[in-house]
Amino acid sequence: AQANKYVLLEHFTNTRCGICGGTNPNFYNAIQVNTNTKIHHMSIHPQIPYTTCIFYQANRTEQTARAAYYNLTGTPQVSVNGGNLQSAATVSQNTINNAYSTNAALSVLVTETSGTDRTANITLRGFQTLPSAEYKLYAAVVEKVINYNAPNGETVHHNVFRRFLNTSSGQVISLPAAGQSTPYEFNYSIDGTWNPDNIYVLAWVQRSSDKAVINSGTRFDLMTGIEALDEPRISVYPNPTTDILSIESNDLKVEKFSV
Repeated sequence: AQANKYVLLEHFTNTRCGICGGTNPNFYNAIQVNTNTKIHHMSIHPQIPYTTCIFYQANRTEQTARAAYYNLTGTPQVSVNGGNLQSAATVSQNTINNAYSTNAALSVLVTETSGTDRTANITLRGFQTLPSAEYKLYAAVVEKVINYNAPNGETVHHNVFRRFLNTSSGQVISLPAAGQSTPYEFNYSIDGTWNPDNIYVLAWVQRSSDKAVINSGTRFDLMTGIEALDEPRISVYPNPTTDILSIESNDLKVEKFSV
């Protein structure tokens, strides 16, 4: 059994930064933001270079903490899977292709309820044994699209970080063994300034020693039946589908299914 290793792009930007305004549209086009099934993108708005950024003001403490985690000195900068910061102008589809894998050691499955008060269930499933180290789970509330005429000229803002469900420093976890799963549950309420239709949870596991992101997940991910089902001998694909759904097994007879 295998799972996809998605590419987590932590994008540090600022709505009053002129360089961000000139760079971000090309960056979004290069990574095919919100359509690229290989990535998870989150834009974080620190106080650099302007503390009057509207998104920074919405959550100053946690965004400052995340910027400090990577020793941020300027924007727009991007961390790819927890790596050292690089200019958003240098991130390309080749960057994503090189970081993406179909053989992850761990999968991060996210499901959510709807409404004003929500529950996010995050399930970690082990596929390979990782080196002994400190690993942390991070869970963030993200707003997929915000239309706002920013001072730097940007009008569309993608995957805007809103808040952490645990803490900005994450929570130390024990990784599940290969073939095993560990569930986590978080409850939160929709803020009145957010668009509920665009709110979702992004979760990831990161190693403390070198900041390497082991994997990340959202409810939008495309998953195979091997990842989603307890029975590893059954394959269900494609998921999601708008047409034909195939259920296959090499050694089991499928007697019944329900949708």
